[in-house]
Amino acid sequence: MSEKILLISGSPNKNGTTETLALKAKVFLEARGYSVRLFSLAREQFYACQGCQRCMQDSFLGRCVFESKDNIYSLFQEMLILRKVFFFAPIYFYHLPGRCKGFIDRAQSFYALQQRNKLNALPGLLKAVLVAGRFKGNKLFIGTELTLTYFASIFCLSVKVCGLRGLDAPKHISQQVEEKVFSFLSI
Repeated sequence: MSEKILLISGSPNKNGTTETLALKAKVFLEARGYSVRLFSLAREQFYACQGCQRCMQDSFLGRCVFESKDNIYSLFQEMLILRKVFFFAPIYFYHLPGRCKGFIDRAQSFYALQQRNKLNALPGLLKAVLVAGRFKGNKLFIGTELTLTYFASIFCLSVKVCGLRGLDAPKHISQQVEEKVFSFLSI
């Protein structure tokens, strides 16, 4: 049985640079014998966190008001089991796009469980490929790396980041860029 990997594409664009790289990574990993589940935020319908904090209340602890309305809750449950998660996201104005941040905020219900020591997960790794169109910016990836670190810690995942610059369109993905991404993802 092949090892399972969850690959999350945080791009809001189905045919954008980040999604294109995520699809190439899926093919790369499957060619090496891994079973890869791609979860694309551009292709899935889901509700963003509304900040209602119902998941923090004792009577509803760890549950989300949207858990039966989309696939996010079950995806997060999967993240507790799988020990390798690959996350691809574009960088807009030095951070994640709103749809991607709304997805991450949905982990609040799992955070509520973690805070009360009611969440069990084995240590694992989240490797994040961050894709920016800009070439400059000393702190271009810092805010996103911090967000991903706290998000991943809920699921007992440590974070490693590969920041890519100057990729404003799929046509900017060179063989050298692909090789860098594939090397980073290699297990």
